[in-house]
Amino acid sequence: MRFELFVATRYLRAKRRQAVIGVITIISVVGVAAGVASLVIALSINGGFQKDLQNQLLGSTSHVSLQRVKDDGGISDWRPLMERLEKHPHVIGAAPAMYDQVMGSRGARASGMLLKGVVPEYENKVSELLKSIKLGSAAALNPVHGCPEDKNCQSGGELPPIVLGKDLAETIGATVGSVIMVTSPQGELTPFGIVPKFEKFKVVGIFRSGFYNYDSAWGFIRLSDAQHLFSLGDVITVIEFKLDDLYKAGEVGEELQNVAGTGFMAKNWMDDNRALFQALRLERVVTHFIPLSAEVYSIDYLPFAPRLLDGVLVAAVALLVSFVATLYPSWSAARVLPAEALRYE
Repeated sequence: MRFELFVATRYLRAKRRQAVIGVITIISVVGVAAGVASLVIALSINGGFQKDLQNQLLGSTSHVSLQRVKDDGGISDWRPLMERLEKHPHVIGAAPAMYDQVMGSRGARASGMLLKGVVPEYENKVSELLKSIKLGSAAALNPVHGCPEDKNCQSGGELPPIVLGKDLAETIGATVGSVIMVTSPQGELTPFGIVPKFEKFKVVGIFRSGFYNYDSAWGFIRLSDAQHLFSLGDVITVIEFKLDDLYKAGEVGEELQNVAGTGFMAKNWMDDNRALFQALRLERVVTHFIPLSAEVYSIDYLPFAPRLLDGVLVAAVALLVSFVATLYPSWSAARVLPAEALRYE
């Protein structure tokens, strides 16, 4: 038996009068093991949360969005432009959209909301939000048969359809079949000045993405209805893209911006969510447990994604700390004369 192993075994199996030494040794070993295990578990949960959050977030939003630098009425020639940009080798989907802030109300209950005008055929290529409808359906958002996309066609006096986020619907007390009033700040000019524009919509679906920012403030209507509501004609405010490699969003965004020409600006998912992922990276450095509800975490289960690298790093640091902790006792023991030490054995 090697000398080092003999000494270690000697103190792990101490004599009865030295049992306290063995107990302290066992407690130390168990403590280090528990600390390493808890840290590896914490990092795995943090990694799983970040992975799930990123997957859900990127499923709910586009990778790159292209819009005008100046708010000069939007993109008017969007069809040929989108067709040209779709030919980029890394683009797997493109969709026109129109965004604007409005107020949604039902009776005495009201809430601000971000209204997005879409064409489902294109929208489903870049976002999963319309696929996360829990009540109703998004089928009514498809363009009316025989009606051009840029025309507001309603048959039989039917109200235009709208899909709301779950929390937003609860805030204003709406459900599938409810009629809500949408008020746009893009008002109409009258002899009495600019008057906000009001329009009624019928709720045809309620979605739940798991992200509070979307579920509490977003609503979807047909692109043609949005153009009519905001009195902008056949224009859009943004073209959104899905890529085959989301980590090339910055590079591809610049290329799309150059192809589009002067007056356009590209943004990507990393720019839009930089603060969120920086916070997750910081949390990984100072990992700690704080009990949060599903509404805060945006998920209703505990994700777990262990990584071999995390386990190796934690074990290496634990061994290093344990080694450093032995230096002073070893130095002190080395100063004791062997005869003095053997006297008490």
